[in-house]
Amino acid sequence: MNPRPSSYETLPWVLTPEEVAPLLNVGMCTVYELLRSKQLKHTRIGVQYRILKQDVLAFMGQGSQTAEAVWSIPPTRWWSGQWNPSWSP
Repeated sequence: MNPRPSSYETLPWVLTPEEVAPLLNVGMCTVYELLRSKQLKHTRIGVQYRILKQDVLAFMGQGSQTAEAVWSIPPTRWWSGQWNPSWSP
């Protein structure tokens, strides 16, 4: 299991379930259940899950202002495809 980060500012924008588990202080099974039940917003790339940092913060109840600030950034290219405006909240 990955160690808990010392600051949320040092986290990458895109996280794996393995990186999310210590942030939520839960096990991997719980993270995957949150993803499958769609309680934690995510994107699937093939069989892999990717979770945006602001979605983790919003899930934790700390990210409403952070999420709004991040979504106000102009669209850019994501991963291997073009930005999809339907992804924004």
